[in-house]
Amino acid sequence: MVCVGPVKYRGEKHLQIDIDNVKAAAKAAGVPDHHVFLPATAPSGVGINEYYKSEEDYFHALAAELNKEYKAIVDAGILVQVDDPFLPDIFFEPGLDDAQKKRRAEIYVEATNVALKGIPAEMVRFHTCYGINEGPRLYEASLADVIGYMLKINAGSYSFECANPRHEHEYHLFERIKLPEGKVVCPGVITHASNIVEHPELIAERIMRFCQAGGPRERDGRRGLRLLVPGALSHRGASHRGVGEVQGAAPGRRSRHPAALGQALTGACRQKSEIEGGRYEQANRCSRGPACAGGHASRGAGKCQDRVRRQRSAGRPR
Repeated sequence: MVCVGPVKYRGEKHLQIDIDNVKAAAKAAGVPDHHVFLPATAPSGVGINEYYKSEEDYFHALAAELNKEYKAIVDAGILVQVDDPFLPDIFFEPGLDDAQKKRRAEIYVEATNVALKGIPAEMVRFHTCYGINEGPRLYEASLADVIGYMLKINAGSYSFECANPRHEHEYHLFERIKLPEGKVVCPGVITHASNIVEHPELIAERIMRFCQAGGPRERDGRRGLRLLVPGALSHRGASHRGVGEVQGAAPGRRSRHPAALGQALTGACRQKSEIEGGRYEQANRCSRGPACAGGHASRGAGKCQDRVRRQRSAGRPR
């Protein structure tokens, strides 16, 4: 998609259909609205500029219009998830020096925050990922490159891909980085970069790595980060629905958690996917294939993101 004139939002009718559908599905599944999110593209995901004087002007114009979509989602009583798979791409984009990469990342952040103006942070999830590519993935940015910009987004929670072999070790980053007070991380602990179905106890171990990575929690003495993970897993692993919070394991219970989570995840996995002939049935679908680890799904303008990505990689002007 190429911008050749002033941008204007006109997706109200289609957006309302999406809102009605996701709320009806959540109600049928017994999931409360405060656990429901609807994905919407970030300003960086809406095509190539051939009209505005600068990329910055273009992204800010998009942000002003996307604010209407984000607000409509939140006004419906559900969370908005801002999908920005292009943020990591900056750090491996050909022809950009370090200063240019930094400035482009800042522009993305600034534009996203403009689009979120007037929306409470607790009603916002920010999601970034690396796409559906099942290749060697040698040219992907590390989470260390991205996280400083990600945490500048005015969101309450941050979703990112961390279960594929190029990124699974990056939970160590949270041994050094202090998450801002009140913020939540949503690590993608099931990978879409492989056709192998992970064992539930492996998924539980991935969750536990993040739980233990954050160090002591000042208020309750427990170790770990504040997480949101699929399956509504509490310390007791009692529920399998929706999205649940894991705030780290009490030191004396650490050894029991992986098994308990593994048992709970077995039920959650059965609910999430019926495996038939090696194919998955999933609730959220990305335009690039099955839903990614963090729940990325594209609608509307997002359908052309793969083509935009290829055009950018080829150095075509935006």
